[in-house]
Amino acid sequence: MVRRDVDGSVTVRAVPAVPDDLQRIARKAPETFLARRILLCEGSTELGMCLVLEDVLKRPWAHVGATLAKGSGSEAAARAQRFNDLGYGVALLVDSDVQIRPSPE
Repeated sequence: MVRRDVDGSVTVRAVPAVPDDLQRIARKAPETFLARRILLCEGSTELGMCLVLEDVLKRPWAHVGATLAKGSGSEAAARAQRFNDLGYGVALLVDSDVQIRPSPE
């Protein structure tokens, strides 16, 4: 994990291996792993809505230290939990008709 502190110093911290269910995100959107916060969107609709919001507001998510990532439907809650386990601040945006919960540990 790469972080810039308030005083401007940069720290790099090794994290455990990227879990298998996050490998797709690591390959398609590696910048996700450089952000402080992740807005994990359940699917394409939510991701598209956030991209339009970014365009309308004329302010990228990066201005608040965040990036967008696609959560892959019913797996989104578990993926959000994995990012949280790695130490990222995570918000999950879903619109599922079925209640979605992270799996118990």
